[in-house]
Amino acid sequence: MLGILGLVLCVTCIGPLAIGLAIPAIIIGRRASVEAVALQGHHSSARSTAKAGVICGWVTVGLSVLIALIWVAFVAAEVLF
Repeated sequence: MLGILGLVLCVTCIGPLAIGLAIPAIIIGRRASVEAVALQGHHSSARSTAKAGVICGWVTVGLSVLIALIWVAFVAAEVLF
């Protein structure tokens, strides 16, 4: 849930809040993945859901960094020209 919410906030250009949700999504997703492996198949969808959270978290981090770099480039171009 945190990963998806982070992606939505990232797309709406609320970067700092998106990063604040992406990092916990990655951490919680990793923990959930380890727990799903420990259960060995009792909850097979749990591992897939955990993996989706981790992927959404990393995509959010990447997009937030890219948006920040583009924003800095626009500000630098505005100052220089």
